[in-house]
Amino acid sequence: MHRAVKVPECRGGPRPLVYVALPEEYGPWAEAEHLPTLKSAFQEICGRPAPLAPTAWGENAPRIALPLPQTVLALDPRIPSSHQELRILLENTRQKDKVILFVDGEPLEDVTGETVARWPLARGEHLLELIMPRTTHAVRFTVL
Repeated sequence: MHRAVKVPECRGGPRPLVYVALPEEYGPWAEAEHLPTLKSAFQEICGRPAPLAPTAWGENAPRIALPLPQTVLALDPRIPSSHQELRILLENTRQKDKVILFVDGEPLEDVTGETVARWPLARGEHLLELIMPRTTHAVRFTVL
């Protein structure tokens, strides 16, 4: 399925981003066929990330600190769903780093210079991605 969203360019203004949304297991095939996946389309805007040597970032690599991988959350039926959200904590992002968060392939927000973001809870299995010009980090979590 083709999708189009507007994302901030690494230099500032918004730019449309068109990509093919495929299940994760088709990622290697999509790359081999040069299909515009979310990751490749974003890289065209911000430049291809260089492969990271283990010492390039070390323990200081930008990452999603919370939620932890495989976290399971539950909606509380006593609280209106509009008041339930996931607090996303980022580590090792600098003020000047261009950072965009994606949830299930959809841009959540540009969190450049921020360490906290919020996402309204929705039932299901989700993939949270931190995407920067030179690195990415992803976490899977579930909301019951």
